[in-house]
Amino acid sequence: MKKRFMIFFTALAASALMMGACSNQPGETVDNSSELSETKEDSSGEALKDEAEEKQAELPLEEDKASSDEAIEKAIEAYAAFVEERLSEDELGFNKFLLIHLDDDLIPELAIAKGGAHSEGVELYSYDGKSVNEIGVFGSNGQAYYEKDSGIIYGFYTGMGESWHKGGLFKDGKLSESLNVVIAEIYDEGADGFEPTGYKYYIPSEKEDDIKDISKEEYEEILGPYLPENRDYRLIDFENLKDLQKEADILQALKDSLDNEDKLPEADLDKYKESVLPM
Repeated sequence: MKKRFMIFFTALAASALMMGACSNQPGETVDNSSELSETKEDSSGEALKDEAEEKQAELPLEEDKASSDEAIEKAIEAYAAFVEERLSEDELGFNKFLLIHLDDDLIPELAIAKGGAHSEGVELYSYDGKSVNEIGVFGSNGQAYYEKDSGIIYGFYTGMGESWHKGGLFKDGKLSESLNVVIAEIYDEGADGFEPTGYKYYIPSEKEDDIKDISKEEYEEILGPYLPENRDYRLIDFENLKDLQKEADILQALKDSLDNEDKLPEADLDKYKESVLPM
């Protein structure tokens, strides 16, 4: 019985060996093409995926630039329409215009200098995507200072023994900070008539009861951040601006003024100090 079992086991083992040999006989090649194809496809798929991701990363930048260019063009067109309407209604005919970058949001602001008289400042306007809005009027003699991309605007008016300083920080479409402070000479009667004997400082108001007297230290603290010596100002000057009434294409003239913004003169510190009352 034991002998029969051994014979059976040996036969079974031999059969298994023969079946294995038949499955991979000499001269036969194993076809792994499907596995290689799958590996190649996986590799190619990864490369395509990486390329697609790179293009997708570049796409928002291109879209942002296109969107920005469109927004800038829209703003300039709105300013051109605003200027044309103003010129048609203004009988004096002394308007001069240019575009500047007051803040850093890429959309330019519009500056209008109506004339160079002592009482005439520089009007500033912004565009909010829907309409042209006034920021304020600054300076005198058709002049005002601004610091490109920082939002800082500043101007002064000196007359009748007073220097008025007005400005602010333009941010998010409005003046988020406002400067409005005055230094005035004090006159006392002497042997030769009234003579200046000192200064007083105050914050003006349309209502006399709301006028606030301040100290020299407070005045210096309020005005200091806006002084030309502490800023990289450019000068908006009526005498140096284009007379757009002589331009056949106001839209193009506004674009040209924006391209030439960096040619605007810097603030003349010595001339400034001669024009205002001393600190």
